[in-house]
Amino acid sequence: MQNVETSTNPPKYNLQVQINRQSTISTLKAMKKKSGNTGTTVAKALVPVDGPWSAARVRAALLAGLMI
Repeated sequence: MQNVETSTNPPKYNLQVQINRQSTISTLKAMKKKSGNTGTTVAKALVPVDGPWSAARVRAALLAGLMI
């Protein structure tokens, strides 16, 4: 989680999936080399702070927010 977006109503968690420098997954390593950044964000999702989201719903939101 990066932070809580308080500018939205209701407030939402800003979830981000990033590729770490030490990733051992070859396809992610290749993605990382292309971007050259330290923590490359590959997916984003805004999840309501007070909403009871299931893991499946969070996963679907992250898949919808893929950036690669």
